[in-house]
Amino acid sequence: MVLLSTTLVACEEGFNLNITPEAELYFEITDAQGNPQPNAVVYLFGFEGPYEDYIAQNPDGSDQITPNIPAENVAVADGSGVAFFSARALEGSSFQENDQWIYRPNSLYFRVQAVNESSGTKVFLTNDNDVFKLSFDELKSGDFLTEYVDVVVKE
Repeated sequence: MVLLSTTLVACEEGFNLNITPEAELYFEITDAQGNPQPNAVVYLFGFEGPYEDYIAQNPDGSDQITPNIPAENVAVADGSGVAFFSARALEGSSFQENDQWIYRPNSLYFRVQAVNESSGTKVFLTNDNDVFKLSFDELKSGDFLTEYVDVVVKE
């Protein structure tokens, strides 16, 4: 009986759901010569603090040190150097404006680590010298984005 009354309230005219926007994220990872970097690892951080903590903990880009993040925040590039995150919720804040919800997603910070095997030696490549983040414009409730990010890893 309670479930039925909840369903009726949700169906009332003028009631708008606030649905968190989502994004597919594609990272195309290459070296300075444009060569794809297969097996490059992309780490996503929901906040700047954990990103900075990891960079401070691992300034030399050791592949023996991994960040303390959920498994869904890690992707490995395929043979063409592309790492993919599917249907990632864009957490942030929302507010209602007139008859729709407006959403302001938090930025996502990322670090890409790869091993350059095309030179014949394993050289560790990383983007440690810069802060890398994805920022998003205001979105509407339920929006779905596809974002392409080109990353050139540095020696």
